Amino acid sequence: MSLETNGNLLFDDETLLTSYGTNENQILLTNFLNNNKMIALAGNSWVKFKIPTYEITQNTILSFSFKSTSVGDIHAIGVDNDNMISPNQIFQISGTQDYGVLDNNNYLNSTPGTWKNYKISLNQYLTGEIKYLTFINDQNDNQTGNSYFANITLSERLAPKTDTFNTLEDNFISIATNQLISNDIGTSLNITGVGNAINGTVSLNNNNVVFTPTGNFYGNGSFRYTVSDRNGKTSAAAVNIKVKSVNDVPITVNDNFATNKNNSLAIPINQLLSNDSDPDGDILSLIGVNQAVNGSVQLSGTNVLFTPNPNFSGAANFNYTVSDGKGGTSTTQVTVTVNSLSSGDTTSGKLGTNLAGLADYSAQLPFIDGFRTSRSWIPQKWGVWDTGESSLLNLDADGYVKSLPSANSSTYTFVGTILFRDLQGKYPGGKYIVLYDGEGTINYNFDAVKDVTASRPGRDVINVTPSEGGIYISITATDPNQTGNYIRNIRVVPEAALTTYAQQIFNPTFVEKSDPFGAVRFMDWMGTNNSTQSQWNDRPTLTDASWATTGTPVEVMVKLANSLDIDPWFCMPHLATNEYVTNFAQYVKDNLEPGRKVYVEYSNEAWNWQFQQTHWVYQQSLAAGLEFYMDLYSKRTTEITRIWDGVWGTDKERVIGVMGSQAANVWLGQRELSYVWDTTGPKSHEYYGIDAIAIAPYFGGYLGDPNTANEIASWTQNPDGGLSKLFDELTQGGVISSSPQGGALQESYSWMANYASLAQQQGLELLAYEGGQHLVGYWGAENNQALTNLFIAANRDPRMGDIYKQYLNKWYELGGGTFLNFSDIGLPTKWGSWGTLEYASQNSSPKYNALMDVIQSLSTSSQ
Repeated sequence: MSLETNGNLLFDDETLLTSYGTNENQILLTNFLNNNKMIALAGNSWVKFKIPTYEITQNTILSFSFKSTSVGDIHAIGVDNDNMISPNQIFQISGTQDYGVLDNNNYLNSTPGTWKNYKISLNQYLTGEIKYLTFINDQNDNQTGNSYFANITLSERLAPKTDTFNTLEDNFISIATNQLISNDIGTSLNITGVGNAINGTVSLNNNNVVFTPTGNFYGNGSFRYTVSDRNGKTSAAAVNIKVKSVNDVPITVNDNFATNKNNSLAIPINQLLSNDSDPDGDILSLIGVNQAVNGSVQLSGTNVLFTPNPNFSGAANFNYTVSDGKGGTSTTQVTVTVNSLSSGDTTSGKLGTNLAGLADYSAQLPFIDGFRTSRSWIPQKWGVWDTGESSLLNLDADGYVKSLPSANSSTYTFVGTILFRDLQGKYPGGKYIVLYDGEGTINYNFDAVKDVTASRPGRDVINVTPSEGGIYISITATDPNQTGNYIRNIRVVPEAALTTYAQQIFNPTFVEKSDPFGAVRFMDWMGTNNSTQSQWNDRPTLTDASWATTGTPVEVMVKLANSLDIDPWFCMPHLATNEYVTNFAQYVKDNLEPGRKVYVEYSNEAWNWQFQQTHWVYQQSLAAGLEFYMDLYSKRTTEITRIWDGVWGTDKERVIGVMGSQAANVWLGQRELSYVWDTTGPKSHEYYGIDAIAIAPYFGGYLGDPNTANEIASWTQNPDGGLSKLFDELTQGGVISSSPQGGALQESYSWMANYASLAQQQGLELLAYEGGQHLVGYWGAENNQALTNLFIAANRDPRMGDIYKQYLNKWYELGGGTFLNFSDIGLPTKWGSWGTLEYASQNSSPKYNALMDVIQSLSTSSQ
């Protein structure tokens, strides 16, 4: 028989011994079947084959399959190391007799007619070498059938075992090959290959297997190795590697910032850490700053404050160190470019104001003609103030009533409007002239009494005594002859201004209070929030009945900017078409006085969900397939600023393209300025027409939270009405449990610093589109009268003026540019104390005086 490398023994005639033993001959009938892998014995057959000499080890296995057709005397297989009559060992599989002491009956379990597989560990029964195999189908006393032996193999048991080793994160482990196979079952084993590494790499280097975990990985890794025995048989096993974690040091990245000469730079700590990381996912903290070059550095609350040496410009730097809280630290460098231009060398640090919205109850009183701020027409009938039928009014293009129902109509029968309502009488009284075109009947009430004798068609004279009521005007008949000559073009003018109001449309008192400011934002005058303006012909016009209902015409706003010699800030409606934007820009270019700059912003606070523009932007972003709604705002902003730049052409340096953002969320500003929506790749800010980023860093807004309203209102029981506690909370914090660290001012300063750093990084100017105190209840807290009273009192307190000066100086100190206070003139209500002055004729207030002081300071520093 021949022996294959896999242990299979094949039958052949050459190794078949023709004589069994030396003393007797046997009857032999053999057949070699199944490609010489099976032998069939019939009758009384004892067959011996010579095999290649095979040394028995503790792992040697003799395996075969057997079947007989019936049970004879002995069916067996034997092994032998010589060619004598009796084998060294016989393993009887079936039969009724035994073969004496050489017979092994441990495998006597065959069933006639059924194949059965056998595996015999030879080392249990003999040692040394074997050279022969004997196959026995014996019949003496019992007639036997045929015996079949198939798939005979002599091989070594090979069973490598799974091993487990340990190593440390970022450390390789080298395992000797003899160590890996030391517990494997097999003979003359040899590792022939390694592979299938998980969470690492593995290689076979001479007599060692080297496993290297993936960088920074810890946990369970593994690989497999292949082993072969002396016969060339192979098998594989797994090796588990337990990688124990170690604390990796943080990975820090150098940073770059810029500031101006003699101007400190406040860098938010979280911004410094934003590009640093920890391989283990640990939370990083900044634990120190040092080694400042050409300046000094210190920790200041949530910021790192770097101050260049006096009058120094050029490259400066400092180091900061971060910790992972587990003993790992890293230090990196921050480079600060100090520009030669100092904050005192620029006029960009202007102080401007927002203008309060136009309304019949606006204390601003901006126009000589009081009808310009009248309420929209109220449909009325006797005994009913408002029938709710405004949709039925027959109005012309300017908003004047063209006709009225008959006097006995079931609907409204006349219309009315109001001027100067709820102003506590804070508007000029005396004699007013009411001018109008057309025919009909106008009546007056509340604060106004008609001088019948002095009046004539088209020109009524009314005597006004100011009160809360205001001036009530009603039209009870119009176009009585049905000729189309209805009452229109109504003007309500103080008698003293009758000859000048058409040319000098602005109230001199309003002009006086507005004149000191360097810029004015027309957001509320334009009706920006929830605007419905889209097409150019939707715009407000000079002939509109009331600009309080339609918004202010661009002609009026440009005229005010020219009259005051200040820079206008316009907010383009969120629905505005490109044609609207183009025509608006063209009018401003053609009519704004030379040298004036113009700020251009898209809508107002498109991140603020209380406004319809935010919902519209969100829906448009979905339609455009953008992943974030403010990407749409960023995109449309750049489209608008590029239109303005295109219209202004070589004069575009006068156009300040503004990207509006949210003060408390610097991430939003970063996102807007990254222009991720541009599928061709982000371009420069100049390409997009963006010159500045603007925020509203209000202070104290959290004090209007309904969750703390009662607690704060309880302060009013104190002898000073709660003002000391309120101002302590504003300036220091810690008075209420929900106080931000350092209080309201410090919270605002951190917002300023975050955006100042962002603006410096991006090479943009930082503006405040709004700002100031934000003491107002919300979500129901506005109805807490004690809270409202406290907030109003605080706005009237001299300490508020001191805070305003500190607050604004901090803004400019941090690198802020033009700051637009919110807002100019307005009476305090439960909806807020926004006005720096409460009414137009008021000459001073703590907030207004503070603004004037800061303006004077800015003017002095720029000289």
